[in-house]
Amino acid sequence: MSNSWKLNLVLLMNRLALGLYFCMGGYAKIKGGLAEYVASDAYKAESSWLPEFIATAYGYALPFAQFAVGGLLVIGLFSRLASLFIAMILGSVMIATSFTSASAVELYDRNVILMTLSIMFIVTGPGAISIDALIGGRRGTKPTPAAPVTPSNT
Repeated sequence: MSNSWKLNLVLLMNRLALGLYFCMGGYAKIKGGLAEYVASDAYKAESSWLPEFIATAYGYALPFAQFAVGGLLVIGLFSRLASLFIAMILGSVMIATSFTSASAVELYDRNVILMTLSIMFIVTGPGAISIDALIGGRRGTKPTPAAPVTPSNT
């Protein structure tokens, strides 16, 4: 197995792990009831620093966003954009949990690891085993050389 296939296999495994984590998190919130999630003490504690109308809107939108970006990452479609949204979601959760109790330390640590993983996908792309690679003709799997600079004669 060549190094490029090893890398693409590792990218796939990590993409599936991060994408499924977000899909399952969003699905659990949707299945459990959005109103119950937004009304939960845990969510209220995390969003207490926000104005109530923003916290409520964010609470209702978050599960759908988690499910959507997780699904896109799993199938490898718009992977860099999905990873950017995942990083933004994780950043907002880290900001929100920094205002809560000591139990937030564990959540914060996990989110830092997940954020670095999403940043990796923003930088590297999804790899060759993805819909992005099929559509783009593997454009995002290898760095493209810079165009030569020619001096102008003006």
